[in-house]
Amino acid sequence: MEERKGKTIKLKSAEEIRKHNLSDYAFVEFEDEKEARNAYNILVGYVQNLIDMTNDLGEVAKKVKEKGLEEIEEGSIEAGKPISVMLFQKAKGIADAFETVGKPAAFEYKYDGFRLQIHRKGEKISLYTRRLEEVTNQFPDVVKAVREGVISKEYILDSEVIGIDPKTGKWLPFQNISQRIKRKYDIEEVCKKIPVMIHVFDAIMVDAKTCLMSLSKRGGR
Repeated sequence: MEERKGKTIKLKSAEEIRKHNLSDYAFVEFEDEKEARNAYNILVGYVQNLIDMTNDLGEVAKKVKEKGLEEIEEGSIEAGKPISVMLFQKAKGIADAFETVGKPAAFEYKYDGFRLQIHRKGEKISLYTRRLEEVTNQFPDVVKAVREGVISKEYILDSEVIGIDPKTGKWLPFQNISQRIKRKYDIEEVCKKIPVMIHVFDAIMVDAKTCLMSLSKRGGR
């Protein structure tokens, strides 16, 4: 820390911050105020991305302090540690939705279930809600299904879980399956009354390798 005390690097464009290990410097200067603001926004984007990937402010602070930008831009996802899920803003109606995404647009069916992040590392499988609450014990049937149905031993999957009426085979509204999320006792009995169907729609990590595109390839935030 003493070596970098007061040490300054002068750059011309915001993009140049990707070429230097900024942890070696105490200050970064730009000739143009606009470029300084752009650089700030890029750095904030990388830090926020790391927060989203780890949900651990202590780890984020340590990485930002000790590592260069190339080390933190990918984030640091790890099976067993839930990451912040991607959510899209709500639209007031069809016209408002088109105003947001433009035309043409692709539409997907919205399942009336709940978001479930599925993690596996070795023999341990963990399940997390969109609010990053662990619900592994409440869904032993989901654990059994992914253990038997997914070959990889280290992965993170994003999915939607839907309740099924065991008598009719039809989907149940979210209110029914929400009973299972909060349940702590008589789990097996509830599993029989409200079985579930898993719709996996995204692979975040497979065989310990991230499937996410880096911020630099996405053009930053």
